[in-house]
Amino acid sequence: MAKKKGFRPSRVSDGTLTVRFDVGHRLHGLEIEIERRVPIGIVLNANDLTKALPPLIKRIVSWNLTDDDDNPIPPSVEAFGDEFDIEETSAIIGAWQEAMTQPGAPLGPQSAAPSS
Repeated sequence: MAKKKGFRPSRVSDGTLTVRFDVGHRLHGLEIEIERRVPIGIVLNANDLTKALPPLIKRIVSWNLTDDDDNPIPPSVEAFGDEFDIEETSAIIGAWQEAMTQPGAPLGPQSAAPSS
């Protein structure tokens, strides 16, 4: 009898999404492009910044954060610590969570589990 092959989730990128803030928000103008596929553990740990931030930052593809001389600041835990306060960091995570839950366009057909 042949051995049944195990399952591993795909590590292929599902593309990216962009986190933006509305006019009037103190982070308006900041744009963060982040991988769409993010492990659920990051989402579940979103309220614990010490657990959520490092793996989330690793998935940032790009952002437009610059220093006072308009030089790009690379995404890192240190950059978050130096540039954003707790409210801003929470707003970034909240905007990312909101963007993650929005359906992509166009919507694909809904699938249902087969009935037994």
